[in-house]
Amino acid sequence: NMSHKLINLLRDSIKACIASKNESLRWLVKQAGANYAVVYRITAGEQNTITFYQACKLLKYLQPKTYISTLAEYFPNETKEFFPGPAATSNSARLLPV
Repeated sequence: NMSHKLINLLRDSIKACIASKNESLRWLVKQAGANYAVVYRITAGEQNTITFYQACKLLKYLQPKTYISTLAEYFPNETKEFFPGPAATSNSARLLPV
C-alpha cells in the first residue's frame, strides 16, 4: 500500500530528525507547521493515511531538496497541480537540486 510506505518513510524521517537534533516532537511540529496529533500518530504507528497538505508540510521540512519528487511519488495529481514543472513529473527530479 502506497500510503503505508509514505507513513513509514515519514516515521523514519521524523525519528531521525528529532534524534539528530536532540529535540521533541512538539519542536518538529512547530518547525514544520504540521498538525501535532497527526505527527504523534505517525510516530506511534497509529496513523495509516495522510493528506497531501500534511505530507507536504512535513516533507518540505524533513527533505527540503527532494520533497517535491517524494510527493509526486505518492500524490501525483496533487503534486502536478501545486508544483507545475519538471520536478513534479520527472522521476529523475530527486537527482536534481530543487
